[in-house]
Amino acid sequence: MPQAPFITWWTSENRVIILPRQLMDHCGHCAGSIKLTIPFKIVSSKITKKIKGQMAYLGNFKTFGIAILILAAGLVLANSASAADVRAQIDEINVKWVKAFKDKDFALIEALYMPDGILLLPNTSPIEDHRAIASVWKSWSEIPNVEIAFGADRVVAASSGDMAYDYGWYTFAFDTDRGRSEDKGKYVVVWKKVNDAWKVAAHIFSSNLPAPVIKANTAESCVADNKTGVTANGECLVIKTYGESAQRTSLVVFIHGDGYRPDPADYGPSDYMYWLARNYGTKGVVAVGLIRPGYFDSKGNHSTGNSHRAWDNYQSDVIETVAAAVKALKHHYKAENVILAGHSGGSAISGVIIGMYPELVDAVVLGACPCNVPEWRTLRRGYNNWPLSLSPHDFIGKIDKGTKVFAITGGYDRNTEPVIARDYVASLKRIGIDATYIEVTGAGHNRIEQTSEYKSVISQLLEDRF
Repeated sequence: MPQAPFITWWTSENRVIILPRQLMDHCGHCAGSIKLTIPFKIVSSKITKKIKGQMAYLGNFKTFGIAILILAAGLVLANSASAADVRAQIDEINVKWVKAFKDKDFALIEALYMPDGILLLPNTSPIEDHRAIASVWKSWSEIPNVEIAFGADRVVAASSGDMAYDYGWYTFAFDTDRGRSEDKGKYVVVWKKVNDAWKVAAHIFSSNLPAPVIKANTAESCVADNKTGVTANGECLVIKTYGESAQRTSLVVFIHGDGYRPDPADYGPSDYMYWLARNYGTKGVVAVGLIRPGYFDSKGNHSTGNSHRAWDNYQSDVIETVAAAVKALKHHYKAENVILAGHSGGSAISGVIIGMYPELVDAVVLGACPCNVPEWRTLRRGYNNWPLSLSPHDFIGKIDKGTKVFAITGGYDRNTEPVIARDYVASLKRIGIDATYIEVTGAGHNRIEQTSEYKSVISQLLEDRF
């Protein structure tokens, strides 16, 4: 006969006590004269003096209260033992996790997460899927002389034995141009037991360091004069405007690149496209240098919003906000013709916009374009470590057939290599879009927007605009 999960005791005062069988495993030695010869079945609350086929000898228990105290002690011992086991298991996993990062064993890190696991990073959208999460860890490993350490301060296990969470500390240190930088913070990991193995279901962390003080506009205080600022998608973007509208007006919006650096302290201004806009502003041509969400200019004017500048820069909220700014400027200046002129990341954003909003823009000039983001990241890092970014090549079929596309890349560009833009243009031509690829001999990634080839394309588009 299988053992019942509970055992029933009778006191000398004929009171019923129903206790978990687990209690006797831990407290049998402290029960005095109690002897349990065979398993008991659960009995009803109605006292009866006959238990079929079972016997018990009850010794020195005189009160119900004493038995309850023993019950409580037994449960505490059982739960403590279980929690200690879980703590030891998770501590062991954390040690292996840190070592796997140091050894660049990202297959092991991927296996730590559940297939539908989620990673919640500061200032960015949730990362879902264990493969995408592993790619994040891999991208961190590429930061110069990076060192990561973490450990649990406390582990809490569910009574069911298949769920737990731990929270603790972490350090994240790496080299920058200004020396060693270190972040310290805290984390929470939710664990789920699957086939006797603990897997990460959810993972979140945040820094203990104070947030940097940023001089920024807010959507509420934004000076939305469409000359120095424009409201878009609930954000306030900084702009610099040259030229003025006329009876027939063209709008040219210049969009800067990513300016990537691993340390936010090294981030510099992103207004290098202002000077280019100044060259084209005149009566009938409104030329605007736009500062992307989360970036700032040389005077410390910040656009609001999230740049996702640490990684995965071309997420949907960025695209939507920049497109909304272009739409607002087009409406304000009553522009009949709209040109987007981008550099690097600004070109990627422009390339997505013409597919997502096919009636918004008439022509794009894509300087040093990472027009196929997964291919670009793979060429740069060996895999696509920006899984959330939108890519121009995914929107080719949605571009209006009347849109003109010029992709200009330096022959010595080792960042956005020429093959990326060349293949993108070839794909556009195959579906009948007026697309041109120009490779500038001797030019690299930076300053492609200063080449005569880049500037002459913009000039020609303006001459042919009506």
